[in-house]
This record gives sequence, C-alpha cells and structure tokens, in this order.
Amino acid sequence: MEETAELQAELARLREAVGSFQAQSAQVSAELHSAKTQLSSLSEERAIWEQLATESDNAKAQLAEQLASLQAAAVAAPAAQYKSFLQSGATAAIQVQLDEADTRRIIDVQLRQAGWEADTEQLRYSKGARPQAGRNMAIAEWPCDGTRLTTCCLRA
Repeated sequence: MEETAELQAELARLREAVGSFQAQSAQVSAELHSAKTQLSSLSEERAIWEQLATESDNAKAQLAEQLASLQAAAVAAPAAQYKSFLQSGATAAIQVQLDEADTRRIIDVQLRQAGWEADTEQLRYSKGARPQAGRNMAIAEWPCDGTRLTTCCLRA
C-alpha cells in the first residue's frame, strides 16, 4: 500500500507539472502570437516608410532636374534680351517728364505714407512753418547755407 500511496503522490506531482507546463505553453503561445502580430505590423510599416522614402527621393531628383534646367536656361538667356530690357527702361525713363513741383508732390505722398506731415504748398519756411514738439513735419524751402533752399524733414 505504501507503493500505491507513493505512486499516487508521484502521479499527482506529475499531473501538477503537466498542468504547469500546459499553462506555460499557453502563455508562451500567446506571447509568440503577439510577437508575430507585432512583427507583421512592423513589416507593413517598414514597407510604407520605404515607399515614402522612395517617393521622396524620386521627387527630390525631379526637383533637382528642374532646378538644373532652370539654371541652364537662366545662364543661356540671350544677352540681347537683357539689352532689350535695358533699352526699354531707358526709353521709358526719357518719356517721364517731372518738374520740381511734380517731384515734390510725389515726395509729399511718400512722406505722408511714412507717417509725416507733408504739404509742400502749406508747410514752408517762408510761410512760418517751424518744427514743433511731437510732430514729424517735412518743411519745404528750409534755408540751408544761405544760397539755396531745400525740404527738411524734422522731428522735434
């Protein structure tokens, strides 16, 4: 009977070991399945990133070709075209006829756009215009050296 009790104890221990082994096996199987799923996901991501990198490299190569083409065209631009632009500009400049009054009106507009008080007809030294604290004034005909008059922009 002792042998039977020993055999039953051994059988119980072996059953417990088998149960433990089966639990470990199930856990390892689950971990293996999880690892395979992650590996598959990572492989898909890798394929996507490789595709994006290839597309990016192709786009970069195309842009480099376009840049080279544009640079070559710019270098090869005929000098005659450049001379034509210069001549057109010179011709247009000759056609512009501005006297001093027209020039002063243009300058007055630019000064007003910059935040200054500018009116060549009214803000004149000869009409008593003088710098005033807190006002940015362009005063016309300001005596400079006793022989000529100019417009002075004064910030008081």
